[in-house]
Amino acid sequence: MSVNVFAFDKYYQTQPPVQIGSPRVGNVLEYLVFSGSSLYFEFENKKLNERQQWLAQPIDTKDSEFIVELHQIGTPLKEGEKLKVNFGYKRKRATFESKILWIKDRMLGLERPEDISLTNLRRNPRLTIDRALYSEDLKVSLKAKTSIGQIEFKNVRIFEFSQLGMSLFLSRQDALLLPGDQILELNVAYKGSAILRTSGIVSRVDTQRMDESLADSYQIIMLFRDLPTALASGPQDPVRRSAKRIPVLDTKPCFFSAEHPFFPGRKLEGQIYEISSSGMACMLEKTSFPIIRGMRFTSCQLQLPYAPLREISFEVAHVDYRSDGENNQFRLGGEFINASVELLKDISNYEQKASESFIQDLTEDDFDLLWEFMFETNFIYQKKRQQIQSKSKEILETYHRLLSK
Repeated sequence: MSVNVFAFDKYYQTQPPVQIGSPRVGNVLEYLVFSGSSLYFEFENKKLNERQQWLAQPIDTKDSEFIVELHQIGTPLKEGEKLKVNFGYKRKRATFESKILWIKDRMLGLERPEDISLTNLRRNPRLTIDRALYSEDLKVSLKAKTSIGQIEFKNVRIFEFSQLGMSLFLSRQDALLLPGDQILELNVAYKGSAILRTSGIVSRVDTQRMDESLADSYQIIMLFRDLPTALASGPQDPVRRSAKRIPVLDTKPCFFSAEHPFFPGRKLEGQIYEISSSGMACMLEKTSFPIIRGMRFTSCQLQLPYAPLREISFEVAHVDYRSDGENNQFRLGGEFINASVELLKDISNYEQKASESFIQDLTEDDFDLLWEFMFETNFIYQKKRQQIQSKSKEILETYHRLLSK
């Protein structure tokens, strides 16, 4: 089963980059020259069938050409060849294509571009909720804790949200929230099914902005936080596990796929590394579509090795982001809201097969090396060490005699 995740490139295809037209191209190129920003060239080498990249420095800009100096040239370039130029501009990635007009040592004269494409490079991009969802029975409500007590908002509109927070429109007739107020519960339901339940704090309030569909409204920015409520019992409370976790072997992988609850039709797929009868933990390639604690995936499928696809409902209990420089991934875990009896049987069968594999992987040689390490390095639990310390020499002598045979 291939893992196709809706990642940044796909997101930028749905959200077209901003184009800088001819009147402003000269200003951008002059900014590059005076700021000393680095440029990155991409050249497609047809002979080697690969893309090569070089670092360059802008030198000067003229009416019809743009002069740069390459730090080093890996492959000889020729006049008339096309290059792709990338650079950073106002926290965005700017890109344009050009043609080599002349070459002198490491100096290149490039054809001045007619337009430049800007792409948003936010680490946590903000996505706008489709207003058509409200006509399909999308309901949002929240409970807030303020200086005058708890207040409930039954008519709320979501404008944007990201991995860190959410932009909401509230009615002035209910109350006016202030920065620092706690949002104890934010509940979102779609077509009668709960798709999000989370908490947070009010970070910013904008009384000037209004939502057209909500009369006399104002905007707040909510940051997701775990609050000591019935939803989040507090960071000091230990997590109680009711089911045994089964590690998933690389030789027998387990996959899942789900439809994002806020963006119908957007499929997310990942690989499970732990599973139990009550939930699972998985790795998911970082996508532009936020995945936050308390989000429910109602259209979710899970597939164990040599087993058919099973339909489940899954709620995210925790999620964190990690990167090793090459792979950007979400690591998330949660519990099953709805799982069939057939899936529980599949998990039980998988546990038996996995345990047999673990037993087969451990040989007598592995146990011998383990015992030798524990005795010769005094690496053993303190109570057990006190009990067998007086017999350690005899055990080692017996162990070495057995090895000699």
